[in-house]
Amino acid sequence: MKNVGGIIEKELTWDEFENIFRERHLFRQYYDWKARELYKLKLDQLSNDEYVTNFLELLRYVSYFKDEKAKIHRFFSGFPMALRDEIELLGPKTLKDSIKNLSHFNEQERHKLDFKSSW
Repeated sequence: MKNVGGIIEKELTWDEFENIFRERHLFRQYYDWKARELYKLKLDQLSNDEYVTNFLELLRYVSYFKDEKAKIHRFFSGFPMALRDEIELLGPKTLKDSIKNLSHFNEQERHKLDFKSSW
């Protein structure tokens, strides 16, 4: 067991390490920048995969989104209104369900376009 900076290495979980690292090495302003990026993130500017990847990355820096409903709401807030309404109707209970619903919805839209173009 190693004692570094008052922290016993063996008893430290990854989450604890991450929290300590953030507190000691990242400035509050950095988190504020990431939160602003999250609030400005819009699907219409990105592909679905890029939106999901960016959303999940930025969400890591915004600690006050603990509740699933808040995460889902924030995820949907970057969607165009028509798409948001369509996917919210599916009633996802988790962020993971919301991401799956977005993917499923896009598959359906792609099949509709393929069907129309075959006529």
